[in-house]
Amino acid sequence: MPATDFHGSDLSGADLSDAYLPINYLINSNLTDADLSNSFMDQSMVDNSTLINANFDGASLWAVMMSNSNLNGASFRRAILERSTFHNSQLQGANLIEASLIGTDMINSDLSNANLFNSNLEEARMSHARFIDANLSATDLMATNLSASNLTGATLANSYLRRASLRDAIMIGANLTGADLIAANMINADLTGADLTGADISETRCSGAKFVGSKLINSRIVFANLTAADLSMANLSGSQLTTSGLIGSNLSNSDLKNADLTGTLLSRADLTSARLDGARLLGTDLSLATLKGAYLNRANLVGAKLNWADLGESILTNCQFSRAELFGANLSCCDLSGSDFTRAYLPRANLHKSSLRNTKLDYADCAGTNMSESDMNSIRITKAGMDEADLSGADLTGANLESMNLGKTIMRRAILRNANIDWMIFKECDLSGADLRNAKFNAVFLQDVNLSEADLRNVQFNKTALINVDLRGANLEGIKYDKEILPLIAGSKLDNAKMSPNLQRDLKELKSEKP
Repeated sequence: MPATDFHGSDLSGADLSDAYLPINYLINSNLTDADLSNSFMDQSMVDNSTLINANFDGASLWAVMMSNSNLNGASFRRAILERSTFHNSQLQGANLIEASLIGTDMINSDLSNANLFNSNLEEARMSHARFIDANLSATDLMATNLSASNLTGATLANSYLRRASLRDAIMIGANLTGADLIAANMINADLTGADLTGADISETRCSGAKFVGSKLINSRIVFANLTAADLSMANLSGSQLTTSGLIGSNLSNSDLKNADLTGTLLSRADLTSARLDGARLLGTDLSLATLKGAYLNRANLVGAKLNWADLGESILTNCQFSRAELFGANLSCCDLSGSDFTRAYLPRANLHKSSLRNTKLDYADCAGTNMSESDMNSIRITKAGMDEADLSGADLTGANLESMNLGKTIMRRAILRNANIDWMIFKECDLSGADLRNAKFNAVFLQDVNLSEADLRNVQFNKTALINVDLRGANLEGIKYDKEILPLIAGSKLDNAKMSPNLQRDLKELKSEKP
């Protein structure tokens, strides 16, 4: 029972500083402008009261009841408010600097523009509360329930929000720089335009959350669940997102420069026009992801999974794709110059009209890969699998092709000028109309190969074998050959082939020598 009954009293402007008023009954009272600093009011009941601009600095208000009250402009600086109840109360512009509010009930209360700097709100219940433009910097909000609260424009810089519940919270434009949000629940929260620079949101649950245009520069986002989250236009440069789940998330037009996404799950994610220059994507799962028009200069994708991913029209220069999986991936019209695809898995990938200048494809699996009309100038390919690959119209000028067995590879109208072709086997390949001027064949075996209408001027054949090769309409002027290959040339289809006088003479002499 209340110790004293002040029910309905008018104590506006009263000086009650240092007063001892525990367990008092002050419901429906008027304490506007009252001075209750350093007072002792534990367990008092002040529900449905008016306390506008009241001064409670340093007061002890443990388990006090102030629900449905008007406390706009009130001051509680360094006050003890643990286990108190402010349910559905008005605290707009209130001063709660360094106040202790552990376990406080502020459900559906309005603390817009309030100052809670360095206060302690551990385990407080503040669902549906309003903190618009409030100052909660350096505040301890561990395990606090802020679900469905409105923190638009609020400042939570360097605040401690571990295990806090921010589910369905509105945090548009909030300042969370340096905040600790480890293991927080931010499912479906709206952080559009929020600043989380240097924040730690590791192990958080953020599925369905909105981070549109937010800043997460140099943030730590390890092992977080961001499934179906919207991070479009967000700045995540330099952030650590290792082993996090971003399946189906929207990262279009985001900035991930120099970010660490090692082991991150990004399958079916949308990274259209995203910037990933210098990013670490080692072992990252980007299967079925969309990276169309993305920028990945000097990105590290060793062992990454990009099966059926769409990287069309992207910049992928000087990237590391060693042992990456790109089965059926779309890499058409991309700039892949200077990148390393050693031992990469590229069956049925589409590299149509892409630039692969100075690219390495050593030991890569390119079976059925579409490289038609691609720029492969000066490319290096050693021991790659390219059966049934399509290189029609590709530019392989100055390419180095070595130690490969090509079966049914299509190279129609391909440009192989000055190419070095060493220790190769071509079987049932189509090089019709190809430009092989000044190419060098060394220890090459060609069987059932179509070289009709090909330009072989000044080609050097060294230790090369031709079995059932179609040279009809080919230009063989100036080719360099030895006595061993001459009978093989003679045994090829040579209808309408152009030959130098010397080759014509040698073939004629060879024919006349036959018994």
